Amino acid sequence: MAKRTFTLFVGDNEIKVLLARGKIIEKWATIPVAPGIINSGVITEEDKLAALLRQQLKTSGIRTKRVTLALNSPEALFRLVNLPQLPLDILPEAVRREAEKVMPVALDEFYLSYQTMPKSRDEMSVLMAIYPRDATDRLVKMVRKAGLVPHFMDLAPIALCRLISEPKAILLSSQTDYLDIAIIADGLPQVIRSLSIPGRSSSLSAKLDAIKEEVERTVAFYNSSHQDAPFGSTVPLVVCGDLLESPDSQQMITDRLGYTVSAPDFPLDAPPEFDKSSYMVNVALATKTIMPRLSAVNFDALPPVYRIKRLSPVKILVETALIAGICGVIVLAWAYANAGPRLETLRSQMDTIQKSIGAQQTQIASLETSINQTQAATKPIEVTANALDARRSAMAGSRADASGDIIEIRKLLPPTARLSSVTLGSTINLDGTAATTSDVYGYARKLRESDRFTACLVASINRVETGNNTVTYNFAIVLN
Repeated sequence: MAKRTFTLFVGDNEIKVLLARGKIIEKWATIPVAPGIINSGVITEEDKLAALLRQQLKTSGIRTKRVTLALNSPEALFRLVNLPQLPLDILPEAVRREAEKVMPVALDEFYLSYQTMPKSRDEMSVLMAIYPRDATDRLVKMVRKAGLVPHFMDLAPIALCRLISEPKAILLSSQTDYLDIAIIADGLPQVIRSLSIPGRSSSLSAKLDAIKEEVERTVAFYNSSHQDAPFGSTVPLVVCGDLLESPDSQQMITDRLGYTVSAPDFPLDAPPEFDKSSYMVNVALATKTIMPRLSAVNFDALPPVYRIKRLSPVKILVETALIAGICGVIVLAWAYANAGPRLETLRSQMDTIQKSIGAQQTQIASLETSINQTQAATKPIEVTANALDARRSAMAGSRADASGDIIEIRKLLPPTARLSSVTLGSTINLDGTAATTSDVYGYARKLRESDRFTACLVASINRVETGNNTVTYNFAIVLN
């Protein structure tokens, strides 16, 4: 069964959640947030926001706990730099030193995350980002208070870059008061800017005046250092967010900015009523686990302090053996020191024990070598175990969903109708008998209006006359 992926994106005036099973979008919701609870990307009232989120998850029937987050912060800064190929043990320090040189602010109040990508035999590209500690900590704490477990975290503009397959493009994403602009070349974000723009109180025309100026400034900055391959008006402008809320928005953007406007790639399957442009950040987050190879960009900005840590059973075994060995030596030493009249006898015994200890130390050294080899051999097993854990969790969730579906189906059944069979699969098929056609259509309407099913189809109704002139109706209903 396909794995469920749950994503969450917090803006200044709303939270967007999305649940997908494999590549199929199952559930989504936008949670309005009162003014003042979030300011400039920083959550000021964690408890209130967590309560809103808990209630919406309950209403939507979303039970998945692991969540992939997106941070939306105008204070985030991004750089793509080239470094020589470095050993893994010195790479973090080298990246931090480079960040201190290229970032225009001190790093003390920021988290630093990065992703390395091969560039040549001797060089690698490093996509690095810094983002505020306070905003990040508050987001993670709020999510935990809502009963969720952060699994991955991304920064909204970097996540959206995963949905652009063009080798060269300009990304333009607008979320209320914020604008993200990214210059993408060779499939990688070369320049990313996050800034404030006029909010919902401003017209689209007023927004476009400010956006045009910022796009021109960003392109000019990129072209100044890439004169051999500058960006011109033929480069596609990939637009998402609230800029496309009205039907004529796309043409207005094309006319005002002078670029051909297109939408990001949409690699998931969604029902017709799903608003693709509004949930693009959530869709991009979902591809991190569903399709990790979709793009070379797969950034994890979740600070290490919040990541799930697993203890190695082999490490625990070695440490326990060492402690037991030390305790044994202490006990032997105590017995030797307090032997009294039996001292001479114990001396010979001690010699034997010391020789045994020496042999055991040799065995321990051999065991440690064997353990190291075992650790290397168990890595594929751990990967398989993780996959099995995920599959078991998905199966448990499916069983819970099926049980809830059946309860709802029986609860809404009219008293004048009865079910002869309920078949569970990719769809739920109901067969039964009702006294009137009104009972059948009323039952279907109640199923459709419930929160558990996205679609309800009356597949057939057949009139049946019995010998005593009684009329009943056999029906078949299909649920998604």
